[in-house]
Amino acid sequence: MQKFCKGSILGVLSVLFVLGFSASFASAAGPAAIDLGSIATNNFVVLGETGITDVPASVITGNIGNSSGSGAQIGVTCPEITGSIYTVDALTDFAGGPGGSADNTCVMAGTDGLGANKTLVDNAVADMGTAYTNASDPATPAGVGANLNIGTPAGTVGTMTLAPGVYTWNGPVTITNDITLSGGANDVWVFQISGTLDLAAGKSIILSGGAQAKNVFWRVADTVNLLAGSHMEGIILAQTNIAFRSGATLEGRALAQTAVTLIANTIGGTVTGAPVIPPVVSTRHHETIITPVIGILKVPTPLALPSGTGSVTYNYTVWNVGGQQALQDVSVVDDKCAPVKLVSGDTNNNGFLDPSEKWNYTCTMTLQNTTTNTAIATGYSSDGYHNTAIATAISTVVVTPLAATTPVAALAAPLINVVEVPNILTALPYGGGQISYAYTVTNPGLVPVHDVILIDDKCSPISRPAGDINGNGLLDPGETWTYTCTTNVPVSTASVATVKGDGNNFPVLAYAFTNVLVGTPGLPNTGFPADGNNSWAVIILSTLLAIVSVSLIVVLKKQKRS
Repeated sequence: MQKFCKGSILGVLSVLFVLGFSASFASAAGPAAIDLGSIATNNFVVLGETGITDVPASVITGNIGNSSGSGAQIGVTCPEITGSIYTVDALTDFAGGPGGSADNTCVMAGTDGLGANKTLVDNAVADMGTAYTNASDPATPAGVGANLNIGTPAGTVGTMTLAPGVYTWNGPVTITNDITLSGGANDVWVFQISGTLDLAAGKSIILSGGAQAKNVFWRVADTVNLLAGSHMEGIILAQTNIAFRSGATLEGRALAQTAVTLIANTIGGTVTGAPVIPPVVSTRHHETIITPVIGILKVPTPLALPSGTGSVTYNYTVWNVGGQQALQDVSVVDDKCAPVKLVSGDTNNNGFLDPSEKWNYTCTMTLQNTTTNTAIATGYSSDGYHNTAIATAISTVVVTPLAATTPVAALAAPLINVVEVPNILTALPYGGGQISYAYTVTNPGLVPVHDVILIDDKCSPISRPAGDINGNGLLDPGETWTYTCTTNVPVSTASVATVKGDGNNFPVLAYAFTNVLVGTPGLPNTGFPADGNNSWAVIILSTLLAIVSVSLIVVLKKQKRS
């Protein structure tokens, strides 16, 4: 992770001269984000182990689940949810009223014939416990100095603005007034609380500067109380229960190791967005920069284990999507399987992922439960700037001991992959210009994918897909759909394309990341020559001047191989 610290203006300018205006930096601050595993993948916004009750009617965007408690402990009904209710049994006669919900179509009962729904919510609850542990001291650095037991007295927190970082209390915390979390889209906050957490009635956690709820984590050892009309932002990881009072709202996820109680609350929102991968933009005076783009495809073999526990081999294919320069220091990591080994593809043994090459990796592990995992491929431009390219691939392997004679294709979760490439990979001149993004969506699995939706956070509308050969509206195995989108890009822009769909009662999604670089005008009387339309040195200098204006100095350094 890039490190930031205070320093003098002269010190930073000296670094600029030494580096010849060549630098790489990422706008992320604070600790690493806590991995939520299948909770995020399957979009659980409310999880409990001993029940989820409600005094109607709440508004919940996302899925909810209860394990190991039964469906009878869920007092939320389908009309309140944009999503599904996952239970560990077949009970659909919820405690939410006589006879339960009038509409039980959103209930994913655990006894679905395959056990997949039970496994899905069981895995989510297990990942909740893991995330709680990972958000705890000493898994993340304990708050020290100004970040330890803040408040007057300690744990009584009034009006303040908090920068990204880890904040630790060795007792309860009461938030008595609005708190602002100020930072960028990639910045992370972890709050470690050894007692209860109370958010006072009508008070709010406020995000500013582009901060996102999915990067805020509240690890609480005791009860969380969100009092009437309060508003919380972030992921609540509670070791006991989470109690929402009347009208309290949450932009985030409520994950309790006991119960969640609701009283006409609103929960969900933008926490379900794609993970933010910060662009790393390197610049050097008088030279043209080419944006690197990398792709990764992951296919598990087999895609399902009908007889229960078994071995699965993940096969990864990594290629140079941009194709205008070789990529160096290429690596693949998987959040559930290690080690990932390169087995073939570097045909000339030069250690570079050349434009014509496809590198093949593999990793094998034993699965006992249905498992969703994410692989990340990283590469760097070989032009001396060391600019970063990142791609991800997500897959699910279904494990069930109840269907030994069922064909794998009938049990398997779907796979989907997306690649996004702008039509111009070199830098645009100051003022930007029109960019056309091309998207390629493929199905490398065994299951047709229906209700395929592609969105881009920086471009719309996206064209209708081409490539549905049989016109059945399904992204069939082996089929390739192509899309385009055109927009004006006035400044350097990082975009995220998201494709999602469903198949065999499993959701599936994939992300693609790309950058478009745009130059800035020369600054008069700076003592540095301008270089016409490609003033890349000015990008860094302009950034530094803006940072200096708020008394923060960024120490610039090359991003190291992960």
